[in-house]
Amino acid sequence: MRFDVDFRRIILKSGPLEGAEDQVDDFSGRLYFIDQWGIRWGKGSLYYDMIDHPLKDALIEDLDKYPWPDPHRQEIYEGLEEQAKELCENTDYAVVAPSLGASLFELCSWLRGFQTFTIDMYERPDFVDALLDRLLGIFLDFMKNTLTG
Repeated sequence: MRFDVDFRRIILKSGPLEGAEDQVDDFSGRLYFIDQWGIRWGKGSLYYDMIDHPLKDALIEDLDKYPWPDPHRQEIYEGLEEQAKELCENTDYAVVAPSLGASLFELCSWLRGFQTFTIDMYERPDFVDALLDRLLGIFLDFMKNTLTG
């Protein structure tokens, strides 16, 4: 084992990058993909960088129209119970639930852009509340579906 850690994360069948395929940007020629949140990631020399924040110009009313990931798609949870059971019965590892790829704060920053989101917290607290409420609802539904199958 490379690192001496005492937990293992169970993995979603369809993760945050499901369906994401590298595409070539018409303007720069850089490879990129768009993740389940609508964030565009451009290929660098070693890894991908965020190159577009899909809610950077959004208004509060735009949140209702945004194509949010669906935490109720049952196929993404297939196999989680079996993975958890295998780890519980055959190892001493603690089992950690899968994640949606980021914390609430990170995801807000990624969707809006860090600078925009930090300004939002001061100048547009109603927008921040609405965005956090939307994301928290998705996170809670995701965790409920993860735990109940």
